[in-house]
Amino acid sequence: MFAAADAFAPTTVTVRTKTGTGAKGDIFADAVTREVFLEDARKLVRNATGEQVVSEATLYADPADLPVFTADSRVTLPGRTARVLLAKTRIIGDHDVDHLEVTLT
Repeated sequence: MFAAADAFAPTTVTVRTKTGTGAKGDIFADAVTREVFLEDARKLVRNATGEQVVSEATLYADPADLPVFTADSRVTLPGRTARVLLAKTRIIGDHDVDHLEVTLT
């Protein structure tokens, strides 16, 4: 977990990383859990292809988790399952504020 995490209450989520597409649809890796910070707030964002879409939540996580949160991965939040729209790192150079920002459906 990133260093600034000490000041906030974390949320545990389960992630099934999308690894590809097969004859029967999307293929996902086994589920893993991550502690993140969850912001439940609706906002307009751009997805991985540049389209403007509505995000229902944003997660903040360790930048090392970028490979876990690929586009279209499934994230189980408290009370619902969402899909990753876009994950991007926010590297500022100060380990206390570097983080991964993940927008979700």
